[in-house]
Amino acid sequence: MEKKIEKLEQKIDGIGKSLDKTKLDVEALKKEVTEVRAISTSAYHGYSALAERIEAIKEKQSSFESKIDNVLNKLNTLPFKIFAIIISMFALMLTVFKFIK
Repeated sequence: MEKKIEKLEQKIDGIGKSLDKTKLDVEALKKEVTEVRAISTSAYHGYSALAERIEAIKEKQSSFESKIDNVLNKLNTLPFKIFAIIISMFALMLTVFKFIK
């Protein structure tokens, strides 16, 4: 009878040790989950900040593009076309004079 009781006590001790190990494993998993949550939260905030920066860059780009369009539209006016023709004629005359010399 005593042997059976000792065997049962050993089994109970084994189960207790197994439960302690399981408890330690659960605690380690909880720590890992907490770390993963912190990392994912940090990554989400980093992604949000990056998305905001990208939107700001897109806005600046569209503003810059509209400024370029405005300049090009101004350059397409008649006085600037005449000015461009005069400059190209002057450049053509300089080239011709270089070949004549």
